[in-house]
Amino acid sequence: MMKRTLSDHVVALYTKVFPWRFRYRFGSPFIGTLMRLKGNKVRIRDFSVFLNPEDKTATELFLVHATAGDWIWESYEISLFLACLEANPQPVAVDIGANYGAYTLSCCSLARTGHVRAIVAVEPNVRTCECLSRSIEFNGLSQHVHLINAAVAQKHDTECFFFPHETFSAMSKITAVADPNALSGHSSPYTVRGITIDGLLPELGIAGIHSLVAKIDVEGSEPHAFHGMEATLQASHGYQVFFELHPGALSSLGHDPLEFGRYLFGLGADVVAEVNQHERVTKRIRDFSELASIVEECRHSKEMWQDYTNIFMSKGLRIPFEIRG
Repeated sequence: MMKRTLSDHVVALYTKVFPWRFRYRFGSPFIGTLMRLKGNKVRIRDFSVFLNPEDKTATELFLVHATAGDWIWESYEISLFLACLEANPQPVAVDIGANYGAYTLSCCSLARTGHVRAIVAVEPNVRTCECLSRSIEFNGLSQHVHLINAAVAQKHDTECFFFPHETFSAMSKITAVADPNALSGHSSPYTVRGITIDGLLPELGIAGIHSLVAKIDVEGSEPHAFHGMEATLQASHGYQVFFELHPGALSSLGHDPLEFGRYLFGLGADVVAEVNQHERVTKRIRDFSELASIVEECRHSKEMWQDYTNIFMSKGLRIPFEIRG
């Protein structure tokens, strides 16, 4: 165990003086100073993770993880993701909406041993991508990770508009049309490269995929991500995909959550399941009607962090954890 420094104790005290609900409502006073004391980075598992001090997603990640030494947010889903990589032969790991690298960096321990064939990380936010790039380089992981500053799009190698969220980078969105008034809570857009996984993997020299394990978290652009990787899913021996299902985010970008649900069941997966981060259980979704019920629950939830859920899909690969139901 690493010895705690004075700055570690200061950060721990800070989180007690300014609890999460206060920080969420009023911001994080003096957080920039605290982050500079730690070099704008935290140590999580085996890696140093660099963060943007101007981004509230990063400041919260810093405060929550600085004294924990492990990923706290989405820790259950990350553990399942890694278990799937370990359980299947020579998988290609794809992280769409990589943010600061929770999934990408976690995969690298397996890549170092040669178990993971390749890691592909896609992140549209320029500042966030720069931080992840620095983390990859600082930790000596460049040979394992293909990091792409881009967004998922309907067609490969097109232009998209990235709308940064005014507070949390993880809530930013992508659209094909530049309209500064289209999304409340988001600032003026800038252009980013649009890609599809079907188009990107050949560019990177990744072909003949036996096992594909992917995570998708793109704030409502999940339909584009799936449509843009259909050929890859069909050509691989098997696949497993973890993704966020956020009805409100889907609707904000013009996608019908129920229509998306019908599309998902049309892909012919062996298993579709809900990953409950709060209860740390995974439960089978047997048909579209069950998924529709989950969508409605999310739509009408008044509880914070209950307006979305996470879904797991698997076809042709070994599932290394229990799925209830």
